[in-house]
Amino acid sequence: MREEVALEPRPVALREIKDYAVLMEMAGSYLCEEIILAKVANGIEKNLEFLKEYISALRKQFVGKPAHEVDITSPYDEILDLVKTLREPDQEDKEKIREGEIGLELKEKTRDLANALQELIEGIEGKTAKYTKADLIVQAFGHLKGLVHTLITTYKLLTRIVACVALLCVVVFVILFATMETEKEVMVKVDEVRSLIETKQVALAKVMEEISRVKQRTEAMESKEGELDREEKIKIMELKLKAHNLSEKKEKIQFEIDEQQKLLDQNLKKIEDMRRKSFLKRLLRME
Repeated sequence: MREEVALEPRPVALREIKDYAVLMEMAGSYLCEEIILAKVANGIEKNLEFLKEYISALRKQFVGKPAHEVDITSPYDEILDLVKTLREPDQEDKEKIREGEIGLELKEKTRDLANALQELIEGIEGKTAKYTKADLIVQAFGHLKGLVHTLITTYKLLTRIVACVALLCVVVFVILFATMETEKEVMVKVDEVRSLIETKQVALAKVMEEISRVKQRTEAMESKEGELDREEKIKIMELKLKAHNLSEKKEKIQFEIDEQQKLLDQNLKKIEDMRRKSFLKRLLRME
């Protein structure tokens, strides 16, 4: 019996590898000591081991052979090669680390691995088909066919034709009426979207406030007179990474707000159209 694994396109291990990449890209000049590079390499390798087991478990969820093979091995091995570079860097590698080139390369390979993982999960999710309204309509006409057959074998020709037409009209009317969206249903969606937008706007304000605090703290530490000790350098790296993650979170929330606003506008326009149309036009989906 297969053990179901949660389909998570961005597992924690993948996000942690990305954090290491961002850290090396922004603060590579602080990371060139071998003890720090070894620590980063160990952290990335530990997350890679988790991802290897996770990917293996995902592949087992395919029933039969997938439509096409997803190349996850290449980006995985490329990240593993970068781990080896961090463990035994030569002078040229250290210079690339200082300039943030290794961090940028790690971020690109992590993105490739994330895209491959997303493609694999989409393949798994695509193995089961959901019933659509079209399927339900086909089912309804399937039942109608059985009733029509009974009528044909029971009543005279004219009676059967009239009954079939009447039954067909009733089924079509029921389907159209059942699937016709009402103004009340759309208003419920409008209220839900407005509430969601307000919640996300509050969250966005908090994130922007936190970004401002982190930047002020970072600037204060960087402007400190004298040479920074190791703990202060590490603290600055942590603050920069936190500011980067907060900026990504802000962009994500803003994108979600924009998408919800589009949905809200669509629903409001839908309500206007519904009020303008007659019942018959709404039933028959006429413009």
